[in-house]
Amino acid sequence: MAIRPAVLLLLALAVLPSPAWAGLNAGAHSQLSWSATSGVETAPMASDNHLYLRFFPPTGGTLSFKGVHLYIFWDPPNQGSFGVMGFSFPTATDCTYLNRGTATIQQEIFGTNQLLVEWTNDVVLTGCTSGAAIDIEITADASVPGACFEWGQSDLIDANGAHDAAPPGPGTWTCVLLGEGGFANCPCFTPVGPSSWGGIKALYK
Repeated sequence: MAIRPAVLLLLALAVLPSPAWAGLNAGAHSQLSWSATSGVETAPMASDNHLYLRFFPPTGGTLSFKGVHLYIFWDPPNQGSFGVMGFSFPTATDCTYLNRGTATIQQEIFGTNQLLVEWTNDVVLTGCTSGAAIDIEITADASVPGACFEWGQSDLIDANGAHDAAPPGPGTWTCVLLGEGGFANCPCFTPVGPSSWGGIKALYK
């Protein structure tokens, strides 16, 4: 997957806007998944697909969830019958979804092959040991052999407004596949350790 210089610039900018200091979610991690309640790395191509970003607290802890600073990108870019159509911040009365109250978008860059969004809720959730934060809606049909969606950054925002990096956990994938043809688009499709900005850049030398 060839990344243009402009995209690399956005990748660099994506990690800069959110402040990062040790907050209530220090040591948390995240997971891209085709399920809101479990880890699903691959999914068949369908007309209506939903990709979720799930979060987990440090071992023995619980989440303090006010919002997220998120960056993901995908290949191929939106085209024809394939594309990321939008996203939402689902709520729940249990820990399936982490958002509570009303979500306000603080920052958004929504392109043909990338999404950077930061949002905060007016109600803070505490006490959950896992949950999904965003539902990304994707449409596709058989004319698209497959697609790859890759994690770029995910910071949890806690009750005090502190941002804590929450990368994929050790042994967790950093990208997910939609359709069998997605393998060709995914240079990262192997379990890896925690990702870093340096590690992401190294994929595209």
